Amino acid sequence: MAANSTVLLVGKCLKRETGNATTLARFGRALRSGGWEAVTRDPDSIPHTDALRALTKQYNIITVLGLHAYRTSHVLLACQELGVPYVTVFGGTDVNECVRDAVKKEVMGRVVAGAKSLVAFHDSMRDAALQVWPSILPNKIWIMPQAVVVDPNLDFDVLSYLNAKEAAHVENRAHSSDHDTATLHHENKGAEKSVQSAGRNESTRLEECSALGKFCTTENVPPHEGKGATARNENVNTRTNGILCKPQMEGLSGLVELPALFQPLVLMVAGLRPVKDVLFLTEAWSEWQQARGGYGRFLIVGPSLDPHYADHVLIQVSRLSGVRVCPSLTPRECQAVIRNATVLVNSSRSESMASSIMEAMALGECLFAHSFPDFFFLSQKAGR
Repeated sequence: MAANSTVLLVGKCLKRETGNATTLARFGRALRSGGWEAVTRDPDSIPHTDALRALTKQYNIITVLGLHAYRTSHVLLACQELGVPYVTVFGGTDVNECVRDAVKKEVMGRVVAGAKSLVAFHDSMRDAALQVWPSILPNKIWIMPQAVVVDPNLDFDVLSYLNAKEAAHVENRAHSSDHDTATLHHENKGAEKSVQSAGRNESTRLEECSALGKFCTTENVPPHEGKGATARNENVNTRTNGILCKPQMEGLSGLVELPALFQPLVLMVAGLRPVKDVLFLTEAWSEWQQARGGYGRFLIVGPSLDPHYADHVLIQVSRLSGVRVCPSLTPRECQAVIRNATVLVNSSRSESMASSIMEAMALGECLFAHSFPDFFFLSQKAGR
């Protein structure tokens, strides 16, 4: 291998707070530790074959790794034209969502057929891919477990962050023509109904929020000031999907005694795009929170990945009680908030190895999520 031989990593990485960016960074570190050079590009920055040809010459690229068969498909198909070998890493969206669209499935089929190797994060993802494309040779698809490193920023002031978001919310409401002065003093009055999340059953949604409410108030979940002693994983060397995460020091600090206003603190970490269905629990949560006198907050933290959907979310949330939408944080800041949350929730309509889920597990925090095969696989591996 030449000293300057380079692997091109392709995936959605312009927003560093996304799971894709985290995974690509991990791949890059692994390659460099093995003596390779690695460069990372967003697929949108390689719009055509000529762009890939120029990049290949500039960096002496000898192979390409594409994260998500469909999202990187035009780059990987360009590799076929240029004769550049490539590896395709399946994402949960590929095998759970994109295969339902005939056009996307056909495009991914061409990508799969031309790949030198295929990678799945776990057995159920591999099995799903083999079911869709039975022509895949068993020795062509590899299992490479997903992983995260948890290192929460202990200097990040979680309480000040929450208070700042609360103050910004009050100020926004004060300048909104859609709400009167009385609403500013008691936001729980007159909350309008938000639209039902697409593709979800109303009774299921209410049942799940009821279960979440019971979970947040059960005696099994200790008060926040005592959380560190009982809610954390007893196993300091936490493994997530078979990969050793950064060892957690016994008695890891960073817990904050939150005031009653923020208890329970329900956290959702997700980019704002339709598949994440971040509004799934919010209306029922709003009703539940009002019944508790306005105590508790439901925090949605993540970047806007679909502007139209993000606008829809902001409009709906403005009518609800106790729900806040916040821009994305750095990974270490986000982990600090996860550490102080009562529970991390995930209401995505399709999910694979969500980084926030694995980070919460590595930190020994409580989770509330749909029973997807991937989550079930994670919980088995973690012994939950």
